[in-house]
Amino acid sequence: MYNPTMTTRRAWPAGVAASMALGGAVLTCGAGTAQEFAVDPEAAEQAIERALVQTGSVLLPPRAIEVVPFFAFQRNENEIAGVPVLVNGQLAGSIITLESNQFSGGVAARAGLPWAGQLQISVPLTYTDRDQEHRVLGATIGSDSSNLSGLGDVQLSYTQQFRGNSGGLPSLLGTVTYDNNTGDTDEDNGMFLGSGFQEIGVQLTATQRQDPLVFSSRLGYAVALEDDNVKPGDELSFGVDVFLAVNPETSLQFGLSLAYSDDAEMDGEQLPGSDRFAASLNLGIATILRRNTLLDTTVSIGLTEDATDFGVGVSLPIRFTF
Repeated sequence: MYNPTMTTRRAWPAGVAASMALGGAVLTCGAGTAQEFAVDPEAAEQAIERALVQTGSVLLPPRAIEVVPFFAFQRNENEIAGVPVLVNGQLAGSIITLESNQFSGGVAARAGLPWAGQLQISVPLTYTDRDQEHRVLGATIGSDSSNLSGLGDVQLSYTQQFRGNSGGLPSLLGTVTYDNNTGDTDEDNGMFLGSGFQEIGVQLTATQRQDPLVFSSRLGYAVALEDDNVKPGDELSFGVDVFLAVNPETSLQFGLSLAYSDDAEMDGEQLPGSDRFAASLNLGIATILRRNTLLDTTVSIGLTEDATDFGVGVSLPIRFTF
């Protein structure tokens, strides 16, 4: 569902709900006519709580289940130096441009467990296409197009709450995620519908509430398992999000994500220059459509060369309580 991010979102405190309900606020209409504006306090609490669950900042309550159909799109454009080419008896530099689009759709499901736990699984279907051009002195001397579709990486995660949001201290969650590398691959063209490796990740998430804002920060570490004598570098990630309750049915999200991956290894030797640093700006809006249904939309804008240039995600979490 992307990051496609480990996801979970949460509720605001009673004070936020009260402020969003406007405390039975009085609106002045026309020539000073007073009119009471009533809001269901439970609905007010649900709006920000449902938004938080989608980002992994809060757990579902026990015996609650969410089924989440989702769609995601990512766009990347890159330029790399190619092999010099002989032009009129002189060597000229060449450039290879890569443009790729990836579309993913699927279903995720999460369940609230006893003892402040939560289990989640995500199953995506993915289509990706890539166009490649080889240019010398601005002229195209070769091009190639390829595409791949199929099952993406199935991810399974478990989240445990260590402490609640009380006593002025933030709540604290711990998450373990396993990526089983089910994504289809086209090794001839170097295309992958997943990470290409099995991965295990851990993450700590802290959430602090200050009506009507909610602050959430996360620190993660992921390790990819070696496959065919190749091992990607370990990844350290950090992110921070701020959620604002606009009204009882809608919340806004503003966030920043950072991730650094160490050099990859081949046959036990590091590959210098293969480390990566990705930073992205994340914006989102979540609104309640029905009592048990949320529409969550996010946009990601890459801030560094190693980050995805642009991404958009739409999900429709539907909650059932037993």
